[in-house]
Amino acid sequence: MITPMAGVEIAGPLRLFDRTVMAIQEAGSLHIEEIPLLEEQSQEANLRRIRLTEAQARDRQSLEEVLRLLEEAVARLPSAKALAGSPLLAAEYRKWESQPPATLASAARILHSRVRALVRRERNLADDLQALSVYEEVTVALAPLVEGHLLPPELEFVGVVFEKQPHLSAALLEKEMSALTAGRFRYFQSSLRGERVAALVGFPRERDPEVREFLGRSGISPMALPRYLRGKPFEQALAALEADLSGLRSKQEALAAQSRRFFEENGLQLLAMRDACRDLLARYEAYGKFARTDYAFLVRGWLVTGGQEALAARLREQAGPAVVLRPVRARSMGHPPVLLDNPRPIGAFEPLLSLLPLPQYGSVDPTKFVATFFPPMFGLMLGDIGYGAILAVGAALLWLLGSRRKRAMGGSSRPAKARLVRRLAVVLGACAFFTIAFGVVFGELFGSLGHELGLRPLWRERFPVGSAHLAGAILSYLGLAVGVGALQIVFGLVLGVVNARRFGDRDLAVGNLARIAGIFMLAFFVGRLAGVLPPVFTWLGLGAAAAFLALMAVQTVHHPAHGLMLPIEVLGAVGNILSYARIMAIGMASVVLALLASILARLMDNAVLAVVVVVLVHSLNLVLGTIDPTIQGLRLQYVEFFSKFLLTGGKRFKPFRKIGGEFA
Repeated sequence: MITPMAGVEIAGPLRLFDRTVMAIQEAGSLHIEEIPLLEEQSQEANLRRIRLTEAQARDRQSLEEVLRLLEEAVARLPSAKALAGSPLLAAEYRKWESQPPATLASAARILHSRVRALVRRERNLADDLQALSVYEEVTVALAPLVEGHLLPPELEFVGVVFEKQPHLSAALLEKEMSALTAGRFRYFQSSLRGERVAALVGFPRERDPEVREFLGRSGISPMALPRYLRGKPFEQALAALEADLSGLRSKQEALAAQSRRFFEENGLQLLAMRDACRDLLARYEAYGKFARTDYAFLVRGWLVTGGQEALAARLREQAGPAVVLRPVRARSMGHPPVLLDNPRPIGAFEPLLSLLPLPQYGSVDPTKFVATFFPPMFGLMLGDIGYGAILAVGAALLWLLGSRRKRAMGGSSRPAKARLVRRLAVVLGACAFFTIAFGVVFGELFGSLGHELGLRPLWRERFPVGSAHLAGAILSYLGLAVGVGALQIVFGLVLGVVNARRFGDRDLAVGNLARIAGIFMLAFFVGRLAGVLPPVFTWLGLGAAAAFLALMAVQTVHHPAHGLMLPIEVLGAVGNILSYARIMAIGMASVVLALLASILARLMDNAVLAVVVVVLVHSLNLVLGTIDPTIQGLRLQYVEFFSKFLLTGGKRFKPFRKIGGEFA
């Protein structure tokens, strides 16, 4: 249901304004409504907008910058989620919310400078390590060659890594090097992964140009050491490079430990300061929605009906008896905000409506109707005891996961993810229940397995293979699907009449009643022509036709265009009803795929292969049978059903509250 709201005004002496705003924010129950002030109104009533003082404007500018710094620091806090809701955080928040803005800003800048210093050191170390790690793979490959062989000091050594090539075998390379150096060379190689070779090539220093030219022609690039190591002998440079890499990694580990200690010691303070900063900025932001005279202030807003006395008591306690709260007629404040508040089983379906705009305040809340219609439609499409049992197990696991997550939060007042998981578990459990129920109605257990085990339908099979009643079964299933559509569309039009009465929209009420009469008129006449309804329905059809023509005439008198369009709108409503045939189409696809699994299993000579095929086909069918009914079932609710009654455009109820107040 949509929670009833009460409009209120809060007024008091201007000297108590700041204390009043703090009390309202701590109460966290008032949705602030901006007071509209026209020039002529402000002159007559001497009302004007409340503005920040110069000092408050400076504090606001400083706090906006500080909040950006704190958000940057908190983003690096590894335990931010774990600390949310902690009693220690509540105590730290209370410490900082009472501090002057200048003190808060100064302390935040000091902490941020320490975070920034850690970040700068981490970045510099990472850059240095990245620059040297380019050489690491070659270092690892060549180090065993250096350690395993004696390198003559009179020779120049270079390390190379190259791809194995047919035209560049080790024997050919040694032959060319021997010719270039008159046999004075050394060559050591080691195979690497990926068809690569790591090699050490030694040659007289005076042959350096010729050797490097040959390596270049052969597509081999000598290892380029960092600039500061290029003057050293190769084996010394290699050892220095390994030592530098090891040293940088040690420094990186030490800095990571230092960073962990810093955030362990200061994490609570960072989060508390950020929340205190957010709350103070929110207070400054709210000032512009209030009005004042020379001596008094005025605040307007919405409360959940019944919350007036609690807020009034808090105002008396924190701001004094001079601050008063009085009710205001809702019409003078515009449309109230919307807060959905449904019992637990029904409230679990609220996330399914999150993609749609909120309903208008005072209109019909669609949540209970989604909870009523969506699970049976899902079950009508999937309709299998085995699949339903698997979905029920999945729902139970989801519920346990949500419960475990909630316990892990230690009683936090912000278990949004845990609540969402538990709600999804309820929705899945309801869908599983109706899937099992319709599986019993159709006599299906993993397709035809139930029939082989002696299971018989309570009503009839959806797809009786090899039966003379196949066409009748399909038509019966189609009739059931369209009948569900007719029921829901007519019910949606009735809800549209209810909404029209609530909002005093006479034209909408007459139009919906005319559509209902037109649907019954067509249904009765078609039923008589098909011979499925008794003769009395001819007279009922004539009565419905008379009602439709009368309502059409009334609508035409007031709005000719709307009245003349009613026959087309009736046909559109019939099209909406026929759209429910997709229930039959998806259900038939599911049952045929389940039967296909059994047929394929009988064709297999190998029992193990037959089991594998059956499991794969049923798994695919379960996935498709879960996704398709969900999408199409919700589409029928959103497009066909809601279009008949849902009035959108509501604004969400957002009470003015402290972020820190969620755990304080």
